[in-house]
Amino acid sequence: MSENTLLTVRAADGRRVVTPAGAAVPAGGFRVDPRDPWWARALASGDVVELAEADLAAMKAASEQKKAGPAQTAPASGGTGSTGEKK
Repeated sequence: MSENTLLTVRAADGRRVVTPAGAAVPAGGFRVDPRDPWWARALASGDVVELAEADLAAMKAASEQKKAGPAQTAPASGGTGSTGEKK
């Protein structure tokens, strides 16, 4: 492990973990220095678990898909929907 390595962690299932500042660790992950005593203890006790690269990629993809939302889909009828104009 290099000196500048940070880990992305999340709270273990069924646990609510707070940072030293008192904020909840977000479900989407949180970057920590594993050499910091606070996070070293949380990792060792199983309060937080490291997110694997595959988990991070899946979470990022889900986040991007959620941002795109249903407004990005084309109408199934070929675009002949109502424009609000009266005929």
